[in-house]
Amino acid sequence: MLQRPGLPILQHLMTCRLCWRITLVVFGLILAVESAILVPSALRFQQTALDRLAYAAQLTVEPVLMLGHGVNSRGLLTRDLAPLIDMYGIKGIGIYTSSGAWVTTVGAKPSGFPGNPSALSHLAAQVSSGYNITGLEIAWRSDAPGNPVAVVHIDASAVPGELAAYLLRIGGLVVLIVLVVTAGTMLVLYRWVLRALLQLRDSALAAGTAPHRATDFLLPMTRRDELGDLIAAHNAMLERVTESKQRDREVAEERTRFLTRHDPLTRLPNRMALIEYVDGLPGLAGLHGESANKVSLLLVEIAQFSVLSASIGAAGCDDLLGQVSARLHRFAPQEFIAHFGEARFAVINNTLACDVEGISQLAEMLLRELGEQSEQGGAYIVGDGKSVSLVLRIGIAR
Repeated sequence: MLQRPGLPILQHLMTCRLCWRITLVVFGLILAVESAILVPSALRFQQTALDRLAYAAQLTVEPVLMLGHGVNSRGLLTRDLAPLIDMYGIKGIGIYTSSGAWVTTVGAKPSGFPGNPSALSHLAAQVSSGYNITGLEIAWRSDAPGNPVAVVHIDASAVPGELAAYLLRIGGLVVLIVLVVTAGTMLVLYRWVLRALLQLRDSALAAGTAPHRATDFLLPMTRRDELGDLIAAHNAMLERVTESKQRDREVAEERTRFLTRHDPLTRLPNRMALIEYVDGLPGLAGLHGESANKVSLLLVEIAQFSVLSASIGAAGCDDLLGQVSARLHRFAPQEFIAHFGEARFAVINNTLACDVEGISQLAEMLLRELGEQSEQGGAYIVGDGKSVSLVLRIGIAR
């Protein structure tokens, strides 16, 4: 099944924990900013709605005061104002003289004459402390003869519904803007930042599960920014990991091969290596030929090694065998030397010039240098400083 091009992006964004955190932070910040703008906007809308009601009420009442019979004819004034009730939300009208004397009331009675009539102007102003479902009161100083004061009680119960509808419209628009901006921000972040981070994560996790082939998970170098530098360092690290694992494997293989054919204590060839060496000697292949190399074998054994081991302990024996193997290498550097038993060493010479006399001299020299008569001090120092002398036995075979 073919996937749509945008589907992998959507899957990455939906499963990316970092993406979700960034999305929530961006969404919250934008929503907070938009909400901060929406609150004063809602207050302005509310005030505008109240001002609109006040202006409509004044435009309705003022012409009646200007063209009517004035405050001197209470009955006629009441008759002229009565038809205005329920127009533009008007529920009650109170008319007062400029000095505050009551003239007439139509409909619901207002709360009374304004407390500070000198502050009134010819424009309607709110005189109640607020508004509720009952209504709001406004007052102004009329331009009619005698400058009467009009106090009008207005039904403002529709304003909360208008405000709620306004908030619903603006809130929906804000949410839409926030979603669009957040989605756009996330797409930009994914394109320039998050995708590279996700690739680095996947590459690192895959290389961690298979470090011996970490270079299989190298990332393409297509960027020239800070993330490009990070990808380059990541690739270099994977290459070093692969090289290190390769070296470790080679060292381990070499060590395995070495330990297969060498004694780990003395580092000398063991019994297997001795047999392979002897089998491969050209002197044995032509054993009966005149041109065959003469092969001489010296078997060196430390006498009474079990008694010695009980005296100096296992650690001392290990130290002693190491020193013996080092002396063998020093005094017989051209010969093949092997450690093939607990206290047995083999020295093989396969040169043409090595005759019976030469082999005997070599054996005497090894007895002198490795045994009791050693000119190196006549003893080995092992363990905690204990001096040990050796008695050696050497057998010769040709």
